[in-house]
Amino acid sequence: MEAKGEKFNLKHFVPSRIPTNQDSVAKLIAALAQLQPNPVDPGYLEPMRIVSPGEARVAWRQETVLGQQRARFPWADFAAQMEAAKDSLQTVRQCLIKVPPDLGWDYQTPFAGPASPLVEKRKTAQWLAGAVLHELRRGNRPEA
Repeated sequence: MEAKGEKFNLKHFVPSRIPTNQDSVAKLIAALAQLQPNPVDPGYLEPMRIVSPGEARVAWRQETVLGQQRARFPWADFAAQMEAAKDSLQTVRQCLIKVPPDLGWDYQTPFAGPASPLVEKRKTAQWLAGAVLHELRRGNRPEA
């Protein structure tokens, strides 16, 4: 079959690698390293809490923001934190717009997959959720 042009070698099917200067995962991790959860860690935010059957309380309409160890913080402190993180969050959003097809998998050794940045993915989701709460609190629904 090879004589007829059929390809059986893995190297014929391996996609080409993307240069490292286009690695959005590395840019994402670098942007996340700049985010400082002070005073409120977005990982502890509760966007909505069920208070009784059919009734929920949304965080952005409360007088204070509930953070780590169930502590309450003024919205002004959280707003200042989110404004300080604005540039890093914009970088995070840009990295998520066009994710490259090469996520680090070496197809020459298919059983040795890339390390999954699980913590960074979770932190990304938490900070973006915090940014949404911030915009909702400001009444800026289009940006939320």
